[in-house]
Amino acid sequence: MIGHSEGGLVAPLAAVKSDKIDFIVLMAGPGLTGEDILNMQTKLIMKANGLSDSFIQKSLELNEFYCYILTIKQ
Repeated sequence: MIGHSEGGLVAPLAAVKSDKIDFIVLMAGPGLTGEDILNMQTKLIMKANGLSDSFIQKSLELNEFYCYILTIKQ
């Protein structure tokens, strides 16, 4: 199995759950957690759209809360 970009996160998960995958190749896999990537993308997109730093910070805090909720529900 070959995982590129986000597939670099997904391929190892699939390989652990399947006995049909003999090896994986990761191409340009992220070096950050999914949460860190989403926070960075959110911040950069909001900044590019001219939103204030305080609004961006509040949005990131809300995203962190959502990630916490999703984590404890598992």
